[in-house]
Amino acid sequence: YLAKRIFPLSFKEALKFKGNDLKDENKLINFFEEYLINGGLPEVVLAEEVEKLEIVKSYYSSVVNRDLIESYSIRNKEGIKAILNLLLNSTSYSYNKMYNTLKSLNYEIGKNTLIDYLSFIEDSFFMFSIPIFSYKVKDSMQYPKKNYFIDNVFLSKISNNFSKNYGRLYENLVAINLLKDGEDFFYWKNLKNEEVDFVVKKGNKVDKLIQVCYDSSKTETFEREVRALLKASKELKCKNLFVINKDKEEVLEKEWFGIKGKIKFIPLWKWCLEERK
Repeated sequence: YLAKRIFPLSFKEALKFKGNDLKDENKLINFFEEYLINGGLPEVVLAEEVEKLEIVKSYYSSVVNRDLIESYSIRNKEGIKAILNLLLNSTSYSYNKMYNTLKSLNYEIGKNTLIDYLSFIEDSFFMFSIPIFSYKVKDSMQYPKKNYFIDNVFLSKISNNFSKNYGRLYENLVAINLLKDGEDFFYWKNLKNEEVDFVVKKGNKVDKLIQVCYDSSKTETFEREVRALLKASKELKCKNLFVINKDKEEVLEKEWFGIKGKIKFIPLWKWCLEERK
């Protein structure tokens, strides 16, 4: 058979489902806050607020029991549930670290089985992960992978983070859109642990660098994000720089110890509506 991926609703599609006017910016922004948290699963988008949680729990149960345990004949049911819980409550993973964490929690899962289970989770289209950007295969295999989920609602309703982590929700939504656009993307990190969220590659060249920052008004956060972006720009020879954030929209020329670059700041809700193809 041929498998065809059907993504949750994009922001634009969710707006049409709800009959919202694309020309009313205030309504767009208000609905985006709802979409950011509740995601784009059609039944969830159309449901009343009091019904959303139960629907999401039902979807999650279906993923665990039907798409994973039944489809792959998984015998260690508690083990696969523990892995999912760890993934939902972390932003990256490595096989060794996860293996040791599970072992410390008294889950008997071998390393090869763990690798199989993680592969099953990705094949189920529930989670996807990206490696570090490197021209060395060894680096991309050794460094942790960053993990994302196919809909934000699983992070806001199923994970153990009781307060809304807007930073993670923003980054996850950007990752979903890049995946949907068919982009070849990675993350970048240097030896000082400075990081750029997304490196988008076209062929053999880096096409754009994207930093995701919920609140760019905080000076310390702003400087950290910009500094990493400029350093990655120099190393990867890419001048197409973006900071996707909550509300800043402008192009700024920044410099860090002789490294110069023009950075385009764009609100996430507006970036989600762009035609990028």
